[in-house]
Amino acid sequence: MNRQTLQRSHSAKCRAPPSTSSITNNCLNTKISSSLPEAFISSLRQLFSILDKKNCGYVPFNVFKRYFDCSSSTSDFLNQLEMESNSNNRLITFNSLINVIERSLIPTKHLSSIPIPKTTRSLNRSTSISVVAPMEKKVERVIPISYRGSNIRSLKQYEIERDLLVETCDTLDRVKLYLTDCLFEMKDKQKSYCRYLTTAETIGVEPESLYNRDLVADLFKLANIVIEEVNYNLKKSSDRSSNSIPSSSSSFNGINTQYEKQLKAKDDYIKQLESEKRILLNELIEMKYQQGTIIPIEIS
Repeated sequence: MNRQTLQRSHSAKCRAPPSTSSITNNCLNTKISSSLPEAFISSLRQLFSILDKKNCGYVPFNVFKRYFDCSSSTSDFLNQLEMESNSNNRLITFNSLINVIERSLIPTKHLSSIPIPKTTRSLNRSTSISVVAPMEKKVERVIPISYRGSNIRSLKQYEIERDLLVETCDTLDRVKLYLTDCLFEMKDKQKSYCRYLTTAETIGVEPESLYNRDLVADLFKLANIVIEEVNYNLKKSSDRSSNSIPSSSSSFNGINTQYEKQLKAKDDYIKQLESEKRILLNELIEMKYQQGTIIPIEIS
């Protein structure tokens, strides 16, 4: 047992340290023990990953300050965040951002935890004088900056738009893979049919038609259009992900109608391509069972 433990400790010392990229990924993926709600932490994690374009685990303070208004309501939070970043070469990590948010909530928690003294009515034995008890003062609860509804709604909007882009790219990738398989299968059939035509010409037998060539040309054209759309959408989505953060808090809360129209038009065009592909494939399946569309001789 002592020899095994010595071997394990020696192998642990000789093992190479983990890379910085794996450390940053583990820091973002590990569950942070915090008093903040999990939904808010997940939305904040999505925003931090969008700002962290190089996936290095930190964001410069100047980049983070650009998306906050310089009003008096956010000045305390930005000052604390700047003090936190000064100790780390003006870089902000996800853990430091969570710590600053929790520190900004401490005054609010302190106000809510102050016990309200209960006033007791003094005993008055005389019935002629009425004693009025003082009213209890209600302490107004201050809503913290990090829980503002506009910020949470804007973070949720970014999350929905990002999921929609990912879903659209996945759909186009599935269409591309399916049509590529169909085209490779058709290419193999064309090779065997060309060999069959050569053999029939040599023997002197009149060959039978395999399928409609115009239909195959349409399918080739549709596949090329879909592949071009996939490449264009992948490039555009990568460019949009790098430039999708608005430059001010007013545009941060607004809805870009022009972007929604472009997204709807692109979605309609994808549905049209899907329906055209379905029609062409159904025609190919019907032609497969018609007379004169099957190769009579199997040539290896």
